[in-house]
Amino acid sequence: MIRQGENIGKRMKAVVVCPKGVSVSRYMFSTLRNLFPEFIFLDSLSIREFQQYPMDYDIVFSPVFVETKKKFFYVNSFLGYDEKKRLRKQVMHELYGYVPNELNIEDMMEIIQKYCVIKDKKNLSKQLMEYIRQDHSYFDYGWNNRNPNLYELITPSTITFRHSVHSWEEAIRLASQPLLKSKHITHQYVESMIQRCHSDPYIVIGPNTAIPHAAPEEGVNELSMSMLRLRKGVSFATDYTIQLIIIIAALDKDQHLRALMQLMKLVRNDRDREQIIHAQSVQEIQAIMEKYAVDE
Repeated sequence: MIRQGENIGKRMKAVVVCPKGVSVSRYMFSTLRNLFPEFIFLDSLSIREFQQYPMDYDIVFSPVFVETKKKFFYVNSFLGYDEKKRLRKQVMHELYGYVPNELNIEDMMEIIQKYCVIKDKKNLSKQLMEYIRQDHSYFDYGWNNRNPNLYELITPSTITFRHSVHSWEEAIRLASQPLLKSKHITHQYVESMIQRCHSDPYIVIGPNTAIPHAAPEEGVNELSMSMLRLRKGVSFATDYTIQLIIIIAALDKDQHLRALMQLMKLVRNDRDREQIIHAQSVQEIQAIMEKYAVDE
């Protein structure tokens, strides 16, 4: 902060309140922190933690309505590109009374073409995008080699096909088998996931899809993910029928977020999600997931 010449006392301070489990909470925190680089994001909190939170803050972001006298913004747990733009406009307008201008690559290219001969349109567009991201970091997640892609974690060896199961508990145990076999997780972690699901219905992240997970200290030996694909869905929390169960075993709060964001994009794509549900081989599923590393 001192090196950047910023006064922390003058910047807006925000918290993220999310009751939807550790991975979803960290996903929201990372997304909003990058979407609003002007703010200082202090913590991601459960509702209970929020009610007892001792630090001073100005803004609350949450996917559920919480009682607060501070500025509150309701935000979906998983934001698409257009939703991010709308949210940023809403927040900036309400806090500062203006909507920030946006730089559009296609518009810039049209202006350049009026006065210049472009030899390599594709690379020019790419370079302009990289330059814009340098100044508008809310679209740049800053991934590095510590953040593997989805397809690097969910591999053919960690994908299981079954026609059906008797219960969601059985589904979690079955989905966990490849990670137990490789010793990436322990049996304690499997039981912790099941226990959490009894009291936390928020593992359902989209149509037909759930992401059981627990805390790193409950039995994670190595960052890993696995998938169970069911032909016939299993009932969960009376309201959902699940065909894709993705186990997430994270060692820390951030290392798995790149794969999680790719997973969220995949789940929101009806065509790709249905292709996975009806895939004939694990290689088909792998190919679909690889697209999301390219499209980031």
